[in-house]
Amino acid sequence: VHAAYVALLAKREAWSDVVRAGETAMYIDPANPALHWHLGRAYFMTGKPAVALPELDRALALGYPEVGGIQLTRARVLLALGKRPQAKAAAQAAVNAEPSLQEESDRLLRGL
Repeated sequence: VHAAYVALLAKREAWSDVVRAGETAMYIDPANPALHWHLGRAYFMTGKPAVALPELDRALALGYPEVGGIQLTRARVLLALGKRPQAKAAAQAAVNAEPSLQEESDRLLRGL
């Protein structure tokens, strides 16, 4: 139930609410990769890239299936942290996982 609520909040882009609900949901279901994915995006969107990165990495490690989306978000986070080479690698990993992300990845990398 909590994961579905967090997903709904993320779909609505209510990022501050995602952070609050996601942090609470982690106590209930810490091994849920979707929670880490949504929480990682929410931390990034609320200006906390350093906190976002480990959440995104956990989502990948726990097997969240949208690898391309996670990697593209990781690329944005890494850029925000000034880690350009890692951002480029994450953007390429996004395209490798989901070729349809090529254009979005290219736009992101033009900012390098």
